[in-house]
Amino acid sequence: MIDNTEHIKTIVLKNQEANTYAEVDLSFGAALKNLVLQGETIISKHNKKPFASSILFPFPNRIKNGEYKFNDELYQLEKGSPDIDSHNAIHGLVFNKNFTIERQTENEIALTYSQQTLEKGFPFTFDISVTYTLTMSVFHIEVVVVNTDSKAFPFALGWHPYFETSNLENSELAIKSTEKFLVDDRMIPNGKTAINWNDFETINNQAFDDCFKLSSNEIQLKTPDYQIKISSSSKNNYLQLYTPEDRQSMAIEPQTAPANCFNTQEGLQILQPDDVYKLQWTVELEGK
Repeated sequence: MIDNTEHIKTIVLKNQEANTYAEVDLSFGAALKNLVLQGETIISKHNKKPFASSILFPFPNRIKNGEYKFNDELYQLEKGSPDIDSHNAIHGLVFNKNFTIERQTENEIALTYSQQTLEKGFPFTFDISVTYTLTMSVFHIEVVVVNTDSKAFPFALGWHPYFETSNLENSELAIKSTEKFLVDDRMIPNGKTAINWNDFETINNQAFDDCFKLSSNEIQLKTPDYQIKISSSSKNNYLQLYTPEDRQSMAIEPQTAPANCFNTQEGLQILQPDDVYKLQWTVELEGK
């Protein structure tokens, strides 16, 4: 079903028998605005936080001062807005782009965006497609990036979903990590500290705005209402966690590199001309 208005163009995937559906905003970076699996609200369309469920490309999180050097050439990206982050480039370049429909069935939609002009700070052309597939209890995302330029470019990928919870304090998160990034006052990594997170931990009153290097490609979230597993096909796995002030949701952001990867090179990948990169994320409802 396509709903066209002056400013919004959305696609809804449905499995009516299972009370499962997803809503995708084509006009805002193909972001997933709503996800309900077997009657459980996993991601809510009422969450209006910036970058909610955005695809983050060609970098996740931040690039310090919006500057980086690649192949001995200095580049300057646009910085964020005063109310988000006016010091750094933030969350990539496709979160606000208009995607078009490549193909559509009842439970799958393939969307694409083609960068044909040379963006400030990232003067390379590329195609990026996002395919969403919905079953009774599983939501699958595939991102495909094609370098259509005559030059190689650096990149990393991330996803910025906020997962709903009726009680964040009593929710639990399980990851496998031995390293957490330290950051400066502008949220740029400046070191790491050793940790031992290897099982479910209750959120309690913790406030997160932290990145972790993962030793597994799986994350589990258990709320009072549902339990999900988030998995990635990436070999390099990082996780940004953020708890908003209203504490009605939690940003659990899988990434292939941490913040400022264009400068540190940690997790950074290079895509050669005509090469293709594919990544899958899966959200699976457990226990039903």
